[in-house]
Amino acid sequence: MPIIIVAAALAWWLYLSRPFEDWSKRLIAFLAVLRWTTLFALGVLLLQPYIIQLIEESELPKLLVYVDDSKSVDQIETQSVNTWAYELESEIGDKYEIQLLNFGELPYRIKDSLQKNPFETDLGAVVEGANQDFYGDNIGAVIIASDGIQTKGISPLYVPLAASAPVFVIGMGDSTSQADIEVSDVLVNRIAFINNDIQIKTRVKASKAKGETIAIDLLKNGVVVEQKEMVISTNDQGQEIEFMTRAEQLGQNKITIVASVQENERNILNNRKDAFVDVLDNRTRIKLIANSPHPDVAAIKRSIELSNQYEVSITLFEDWDRNVELDDLFVLHGIPADRSQLNAVKKIYTQGKPSWIILTNQTDLAAFNELPFGLSIEGRSRKSDEITGRINEDFSLFNLPESKSMKRLPPVVAPFGDYRLETDMNIALFQQFGDIETDRPLLAFTSQDGVKHGILTAEGIWRWRMALQSRDNWVESIVRKTVQFLALRQKRTRLEIQIPILIEEQLDVIAKAEAYNESFELTQDADVRLTVSDSNGNEFDYVLRSQGQMFELNLGKLSLGLYSWTANADIGEENFEQTGGFTVRENVSEFQRSRADFNLLNELAARNRGSFYHLSELESVKQRLIALDSARPVIHASNKWSDITELKWLAIVLVLILCLEWFLRKFNGSV
Repeated sequence: MPIIIVAAALAWWLYLSRPFEDWSKRLIAFLAVLRWTTLFALGVLLLQPYIIQLIEESELPKLLVYVDDSKSVDQIETQSVNTWAYELESEIGDKYEIQLLNFGELPYRIKDSLQKNPFETDLGAVVEGANQDFYGDNIGAVIIASDGIQTKGISPLYVPLAASAPVFVIGMGDSTSQADIEVSDVLVNRIAFINNDIQIKTRVKASKAKGETIAIDLLKNGVVVEQKEMVISTNDQGQEIEFMTRAEQLGQNKITIVASVQENERNILNNRKDAFVDVLDNRTRIKLIANSPHPDVAAIKRSIELSNQYEVSITLFEDWDRNVELDDLFVLHGIPADRSQLNAVKKIYTQGKPSWIILTNQTDLAAFNELPFGLSIEGRSRKSDEITGRINEDFSLFNLPESKSMKRLPPVVAPFGDYRLETDMNIALFQQFGDIETDRPLLAFTSQDGVKHGILTAEGIWRWRMALQSRDNWVESIVRKTVQFLALRQKRTRLEIQIPILIEEQLDVIAKAEAYNESFELTQDADVRLTVSDSNGNEFDYVLRSQGQMFELNLGKLSLGLYSWTANADIGEENFEQTGGFTVRENVSEFQRSRADFNLLNELAARNRGSFYHLSELESVKQRLIALDSARPVIHASNKWSDITELKWLAIVLVLILCLEWFLRKFNGSV
């Protein structure tokens, strides 16, 4: 309102407040209106007003088409679905915005350069990908074309689609049962010791091979060492077969199970499966130190030496040379018997050596309590109790051998007193007084600064060994497992290299390293280099880059074969080196099953308000999409604010008005 008044006052003052005798009243009024219009417009523009525009945009519903591109699917079928999806753009592109994505382990857009792994199928990741990549979008429908063979991840039945759109599933592949022999599992310990037996268990499944006899070969480093036969008596049969072989070669050994191929078998890639065993040197030196001669010492030595991976030497404490560098494990029987022995024994722990201490009536409990075990026994005048043992069912450090009844064994002698656990210990056996169960440890394990220690709180296990049969002697097994657990430990070094031993083809090989300073704290002040050699002798040099507290490098995808590596690091003024190896092996996950799982696909569609279609019914899928009422455009409305001063045409109009006013004044004799 003030602008209107001011503009009117100025126009009145210019044209109406004084007479223009030669001009008509109509001309004067017209010129006054022109001047008022100009002044009013300029006044409004000085206030910088905005124009609000309502803008409406229509978003077509998205049609997400996921096509299985893994190795288990015929590429001709994959291509036919891709072609059909491209044709949909021209046929129903006015109703849907079509997104075509292929998937193996993860979904990816065909036109994008994203990595994919065709050797795995994760249908759960497909549904989760739709939830994350298109969150909040207008999804009209989802199409998943697959054979339903999932080799990785969570089942799609447990990953609900966030959108309310239906899921239509197109079945690819053959769902009929076919003749097939499959080696499904190979179970073997990852670590074995030289010249020891290696137990191998494998499971073989046979379908539609009734009446056939299958040869199952065991190959060690590519050489057949044993063969067994499996007689198929039913149409679908699974059988566990066990092999026993000897570890004769140090380093990584390749174990392969191969089932013979049948005449009518179509998929032969699942007839073999590999496993790898790291064979270690058997030169584990054990020093058995006794305070005095005792039958336990001989029993322990004989039990340990049943496995030829150990070298056991016995000495009395008074004859011990106090050298702890050459031995890997110390077994202390009845030690420390006094404080003088305690000072000598402490050297074992300061040097970071593992130990197994066995308490006897000669053990000085006050001296024992000063050792870093987290167990103290407050005893009186070296009194003792006769006890038996009870297995701790929750013990998990290693598998305890079965014992039918420990209560039937002769009693052993344990120190009498109050047992106090100052730290958490892993107890394998508890003490038991007849039928009275206690929580006192009989055999327990602890760890100090990464070094393992064992405690047997009783003497007389030689009686148990004598009372049991020589075959599968329970005491001998306990002793061997205890020694193996304590002696096998990770060496603490200032350079740690992490490269997986087994890597599937088409997966990146990632090398990681940790460097430590003299206080064993992680440090970035290091230069870490890696040399990788393949089986042909070709060498490749790399430098690992700092990534946070670690060093890391992606070596990329390597060819199938055996590789060895050597890592060197300059940490401070010192150089450290580590060596190792890894295998890039063929990935046959997609070929373990040849029969398409249409049951899974049917249930996936049913749980998501959709339908299942065969590959031959693509036209029916298209017609269903055309008729789908729930797939509708969404109108998005928004306000657009525009500064009126940015309108160029308004400035032009004002200039034209001023020019017209000037022309009329000039034409009628006024400046």
